Amino acid sequence: AREENTQVGAAFLQTDDMEGRPPPVFGVRLYGNPIKGQVPARGRACVVDFPGAADALAQTLLARTMALIDAEFPTLAADLFGGDTTLKALHDAGELEYSYKEPAINVYTPGGEFVPHKDLQSLTLLLPLSSPGDGADVGSYRGGGTGFWHHRRREGRSVALKAETVATILRPQAGTAMLFGGQVEHAGIAVEAGRRVMLVASFTRNIPPSKS
Repeated sequence: AREENTQVGAAFLQTDDMEGRPPPVFGVRLYGNPIKGQVPARGRACVVDFPGAADALAQTLLARTMALIDAEFPTLAADLFGGDTTLKALHDAGELEYSYKEPAINVYTPGGEFVPHKDLQSLTLLLPLSSPGDGADVGSYRGGGTGFWHHRRREGRSVALKAETVATILRPQAGTAMLFGGQVEHAGIAVEAGRRVMLVASFTRNIPPSKS
């Protein structure tokens, strides 16, 4: 699995002959060296499509991760969407609806960040394809991570407590997935060195229309 993560993480540097291949599911979104006065926008268009072999590998990783989530949380899909189902079954049946331009591979280079936001889907899955380190080695980065804030109740709703620094920054090793609800505010913290690569998929169930 680690070898596959490394292949996917580096794949955006490669080229591939796309002639005759089906359209890729994944695209690559680049975040880095922001222009002064501009901020990264949520839902930005993919910069490039994944080459065919890498796209197939990324799809395999996504399906495998869905199956692992089902194994760890057997009732999660049923609790969220009802019925006797699993995330892997919904994935295989094409019944998961993703955020705009997702699933995707987000690549953060030095200076790259993602401003605080909520994905507003049922679940968000983040699968790191590179690991925290000094940023000097291929597949490592310094700084970065996914930031979260404490919340408080105000007028019957949860409100993020804004501060100069986030309450928690998670930097898991490659292949260690993060999973949280779509109402959780989070941000991609700016990378200082190296390249942070993430498989990103925010989704809810897409219920097919009735045939009656």
